[in-house]
Amino acid sequence: MVDAAAMSRSASFDDVASVESSVEGDSLDDSLASSFYGRFERGVKGMQKVFRWPLLVVVFAIITCELILYFTLRLCISVWETVSNLADGKRGKLLNALDNAESYEEWRRNAMALDVACDHDFYKTIDRSPFYDYKTVKSITNKLAAACNTLASGEPSKASMDKLEQLLCRAYNANAAGLGVDNERLYAETFSGTKLALQRYYDVSVEATDKYVAAKNVPLTQKLDFVRRAKASYGRTALCLSSGGSMAYYHFGVAKALLECQLLPTIICGSSGGALVAAIIGCRTDEEVQSILTPDFCTLLTPCCESWKTLINRYLRTGRVFHEKLWRDMLRPLVFKDMTFLEAYQKTGRILNITCTSENKWGAPIILNYITAPNVVIWCAVLASSGIPPLLPAITLLAKNRDGKLEHFMDFGKCWSDGALKNDIPARQLAEQFNVNFLVVSQVNPHIVPFVYECRGSSGRPIMRTGGSSLRGGFFSSAAEAFLKLEMRKWLRMISELDLMPMLFSQDWSVLFLQKHWGNVTIYPSRGWGVFRDIVTCVSDPDRQRMEHYLRQGEQATYPKISMVSNHLVLEQTLNNAEKLLLESQKASS
Repeated sequence: MVDAAAMSRSASFDDVASVESSVEGDSLDDSLASSFYGRFERGVKGMQKVFRWPLLVVVFAIITCELILYFTLRLCISVWETVSNLADGKRGKLLNALDNAESYEEWRRNAMALDVACDHDFYKTIDRSPFYDYKTVKSITNKLAAACNTLASGEPSKASMDKLEQLLCRAYNANAAGLGVDNERLYAETFSGTKLALQRYYDVSVEATDKYVAAKNVPLTQKLDFVRRAKASYGRTALCLSSGGSMAYYHFGVAKALLECQLLPTIICGSSGGALVAAIIGCRTDEEVQSILTPDFCTLLTPCCESWKTLINRYLRTGRVFHEKLWRDMLRPLVFKDMTFLEAYQKTGRILNITCTSENKWGAPIILNYITAPNVVIWCAVLASSGIPPLLPAITLLAKNRDGKLEHFMDFGKCWSDGALKNDIPARQLAEQFNVNFLVVSQVNPHIVPFVYECRGSSGRPIMRTGGSSLRGGFFSSAAEAFLKLEMRKWLRMISELDLMPMLFSQDWSVLFLQKHWGNVTIYPSRGWGVFRDIVTCVSDPDRQRMEHYLRQGEQATYPKISMVSNHLVLEQTLNNAEKLLLESQKASS
């Protein structure tokens, strides 16, 4: 719960009603005829006007043929992999146990057994790799270990502490130095862990940092200055939750797995459906988040509770499927009524970010957080980010004034809609505002997940090699998959560059497929052919069984990524803990 002062400033339902006209808009202007016909882009002239539609028909015909070929190829590869795993009884049994693990510890035990069965353990013992600077990593590790041994043997000299500080600066500036320790390929050859030399590098860096911070012969101000410089150099981690309708509920399972392993990043960002999940997590403490991540939580997630008949009638009458008042009434209790971004940050320490897109074609997307929009109410930001036409209309953002009343944000009444349309994963904005350089992305978009292939494997998901090939399904299958996927992307790029796609509901939908949808670590909770079942139910409320499925699949998809996320975050968390400890010491001594 928010504190009494914050709750006393919360606007009443009357306050919300007073600005409801800005949220609901004009039904007449949003009629079906207006939204469907009146919002196509106008002004097409000359040869473009003559050849636009014929060219679109030809392009979409080509894309359709390539889609059929693509999914036929994927089906053949899937069948071949299934047969290969069944042929190897022991390996198939371990894979099945891995996919049905109830906890991370159980998953890890099965993963280690699978590494032994597949001879992946040998990979861990070899230091050499083209994917990181193993010589420099070993050199830094050995020097840090020697410095730690010197500290353990007696009172260190100032010169030895200065040398340790210089070594730690190199460790925390690993990516800038080009060491490549965050290369996902280093984690893609085994089910659990990575090379022992790289793991030792992280372990020794943490040990050396703790000993440096605990040293008594280094001035407190010097240690604090070092920690702050190291934090700025190392950067920060953010969890980005994609859009995806009801498929976004998979994000709850991802967050649950990260939280149980104490790896949930402080910075959380969401778009559309991901904005709802990010908001629910971002305004709660760890204990509160753990208490709600159960299958019974589905009873509070009811944005699609109306019948299909009601939805169709509303769309024919107003040009929108859902009534934003129902969504608002569902959202407010989930985010402590009219809690703002600043209030959420002050309560939890989490940095909640929600993306929104301007309702016009050329407007830039924005990212809302406690810095850019401290007084914007969270429920309104989520509603704006979820406003994908024609399901929900674009709305104006609302903010609390000094009296706790709601008013238009920035006073100009601009309307905002679905953040995923132009900026599903706002990597640049997060880097600029919070020094984020490591993204953990949970991706469930129905137009992205079916095309995820990972021909070389990914962290915790190595290729089960058949016929000696290092590529999934063999060289020719991987080459054909890449060719077809790039071909389809090429045509979509041409549509966007030539402005062939007409404006439908005031948006250019071609850019939806051309964004960057991945991060340093990308988690795909909805995998395989089950994604098509998820697409069918992506605009519906989950029952208890579906919610349990979302949580379990989200957790199981996260387990393979834990090793890589843990190794990166452990240094960031070590610096955060060191800064907190030093500030407490500084406060106690003053």
